[in-house]
Amino acid sequence: MEDKYPEARAMLLEAKSAFETIGNQLGAAQCLQSLDAISHAETDQPKKGTSSIIQKLSAMTVFILLLGLIYIQSLF
Repeated sequence: MEDKYPEARAMLLEAKSAFETIGNQLGAAQCLQSLDAISHAETDQPKKGTSSIIQKLSAMTVFILLLGLIYIQSLF
């Protein structure tokens, strides 16, 4: 799963940009939160036992944000 972090980071940055373009501050903030979780997972900084939870939440957040991005792109 760790090899997917760069791909997830790129997707999140793209989603964050899209959210900022349409003025969706919550979506942009959620992207930042997920980017932070990825950074912590990559550096193995989270408290013991939370790494797995962060990874699962990050994957779920990326999935939800990508669905939102697909929906946003369908509007244009």
